[in-house]
Amino acid sequence: MLQDHEPTPLDTTDARDPDRFAVVADAQMLKVAQRVAAAGAVLSVALAPYDLVYARQYEEAARALLVMRVIVVVLCLVFLAGVRRARPGAMNLWAVMWPFLAACAVVGGAMGVTARSDHAWFMALQLLPVASSVLLVPLVQRGRFIAVSIAAALAGFAVMFRGALSTSYVVHAVGLLCVSGAFAMHGGHELYRQTAEAWRLRRALDRKGRELEELNATLERKVAERTRELEELAARIDDVLETERRRMASELHDDLGQELTTLRIELETLRFQTRDPAVVEGVVRAAGAVDRAHHGVRRMLESLRARVLDDEGLDAAVHWLAAQFRARTGLRCDATVTLDGDPLEPVGLGVFRIVQEALAQVARRGDATRVEITLHDDGEALTLCVRDNGRGAYDNATARSGLVGMRERAIALRGTLTVTAEPGRGTAVEATIPHRRDEVADDEETIG
Repeated sequence: MLQDHEPTPLDTTDARDPDRFAVVADAQMLKVAQRVAAAGAVLSVALAPYDLVYARQYEEAARALLVMRVIVVVLCLVFLAGVRRARPGAMNLWAVMWPFLAACAVVGGAMGVTARSDHAWFMALQLLPVASSVLLVPLVQRGRFIAVSIAAALAGFAVMFRGALSTSYVVHAVGLLCVSGAFAMHGGHELYRQTAEAWRLRRALDRKGRELEELNATLERKVAERTRELEELAARIDDVLETERRRMASELHDDLGQELTTLRIELETLRFQTRDPAVVEGVVRAAGAVDRAHHGVRRMLESLRARVLDDEGLDAAVHWLAAQFRARTGLRCDATVTLDGDPLEPVGLGVFRIVQEALAQVARRGDATRVEITLHDDGEALTLCVRDNGRGAYDNATARSGLVGMRERAIALRGTLTVTAEPGRGTAVEATIPHRRDEVADDEETIG
């Protein structure tokens, strides 16, 4: 039986392994870096017309900007080519990201060429560390890379700048670089942390999903096994019941039936041997009681084992059930049977018992005036329908028990049984039972 349990917490032990996440982080970082490099190359080309406008006033600065754009595009292409050969999980950050550091130096040199003592363009270098925030690397490694990128940009600027800057410009520029570096450290680390957390939860959920799938498969397998065992048990019980019915019917017929017949003969002999009217009257009453007992035994034999099924087959047995139902209840009962030969014994007996129980249910309810029995053979399966015009209900324990018995018989024969009870429109018991010889033979071997 299934029991309620406390929910199992997500097991995230291996998901926190840094070596495992390093592979994911490297792969994700390479993808983002590829997009940033491609965007940088496209942006450099798109802004090239600006150099032509700028050249009208500052030819040397415009030429420096143009050279910077060309070098940046080349570095971006080199970076994209190098990333294709990088393997996640074994990636050397400095070996892969050196084009970015070189680009920082080139941009710093371009700013140094374009800057004048009254126009500190090098303040725009504060934007370079921000680009490093897309790196999915630990905090310490991120700090080192940001520091190196700032140093590369300042070195390029110092090498190419030919003028003199005031102290206020320098202090202001260094402050902006520190702020942008801190922003890159915080934003990049938050990105790294959130990505690691998402990966950890995804791994834990995937593991829990696999566990649930395995548990579900195990439960389905166990349910299928138990269902099969119950079906086999029901088939064995039904087989035992039929065997016991046959034994009881044989004993009733051979013992009690013969004794009643002998008693009837003795009473007839006694009646002809006496002339006392009182004795003759008593003998006649006793003979009537014996006849009634004999008829009762015959009805018991018919309910235990219908000899008509053994002697004449399923077609005649269904018509016999309809005739018995008409005689017992006085209701109209029509039977239409279309069979291509008699099915094997288990199938014929199962259909016979289903019809017998369905008619018994109609008689117990006592709300119908007409019953129709239809049995058709399509070569693969027998299709049975017992329909009445009653009020349409299975609303008591006896009726539900009979319904379960009919359904178990159908299932034991690898068939199906449905009951449609519509208030005011009657009840229909419909069963489909395969009767191919190979399937029935397999069932007999399983039951035996």
